[in-house]
Amino acid sequence: MRVHIPDPESVDRVDRAAGETGDADALSRTDRRLLATAFELDATLVTDDYAMQNVAESLDVGVDVIAQDGIDERRDWNFQCQGCGRTFDDNDDRCRICGSDLERKRP
Repeated sequence: MRVHIPDPESVDRVDRAAGETGDADALSRTDRRLLATAFELDATLVTDDYAMQNVAESLDVGVDVIAQDGIDERRDWNFQCQGCGRTFDDNDDRCRICGSDLERKRP
C-alpha cells in the first residue's frame, strides 16, 4: 500500500469545483482529499456518494460505483431561501435579503 497526500493546490481545485457545483457542504475533508488524490494520480474514484461523483465529473475524474447506480448527469445546485423564496448560486448560511435559512435545490 502506498500513502499519498494530495497537494494543497489540488485540494483547493476540488474546493472550487465543489463550490461551482454546489456540493461543497456535502463533502467532508476526507472526501475532498480523496477527490484531490484521484485528480493528481489520474486515478479512478470508487464511490457511491453522489456529491463526490458530481464533483469528480466536473474535474474529469473517472468514477466506478459499488452498489448504487452512478449519476446520470452533473448538476450545478442552486440555494433557495426558506423565508422569501429567492434563489442564489452561492451557498451562504443565511439569505442576504431576509436572513432565513437556505436549502440546496435542483435548478
